[in-house]
Amino acid sequence: QEVAAEGSQPRAPFEVFVQLLNTVGKEGDILDTLEFLYCTRVPGGGPYDLQMATFHTVDESSYMTVSPNGFTEYADGAPVQFMPVEEWLSERHMYRAVRELRFFKEFGKRKMFHLWKDAGAKVRMHKAATALEDRLLILHMEFRPLLLRVRQYCLQI
Repeated sequence: QEVAAEGSQPRAPFEVFVQLLNTVGKEGDILDTLEFLYCTRVPGGGPYDLQMATFHTVDESSYMTVSPNGFTEYADGAPVQFMPVEEWLSERHMYRAVRELRFFKEFGKRKMFHLWKDAGAKVRMHKAATALEDRLLILHMEFRPLLLRVRQYCLQI
């Protein structure tokens, strides 16, 4: 990993490359020597979390190339989408900003809590239904005909 400015976090080589694309500009001498990089999505990461890859390690079913002109996404070895560097960087910035909102940060925890709460409610409902079935004589097959006959007598009076 590359080292960023003193006192800050180390940065991945892909982040260094993106920073280079972002700061140098298209007319810089450095960018004239750059052709492109192969990239793949980071497993478990978001849509803008990419890592550099070599030609031999790229999964041809889904990968990206990054050049000074922009990002090209490939599916099954054919180009699917091209996005200029500035647009990709802007979208990545917005995606990361939205991901930092409290609602999205806590979404996983809230979803798990609601699933747990709903599962508990189902268990409690099942226990209550079982208890009612056990305590209600009308639901017992032996007592039902007798209770219905007593009810008919009461209605006749």
